Amino acid sequence: MGCFPPSVWIRICMDLYLEGGWV
Repeated sequence: MGCFPPSVWIRICMDLYLEGGWV
């Protein structure tokens, strides 16, 4: 799954992406 959420989700998505938990 990619990162295609709204602006609010973008924050969580980026946080997880930077941590390397969600790719």
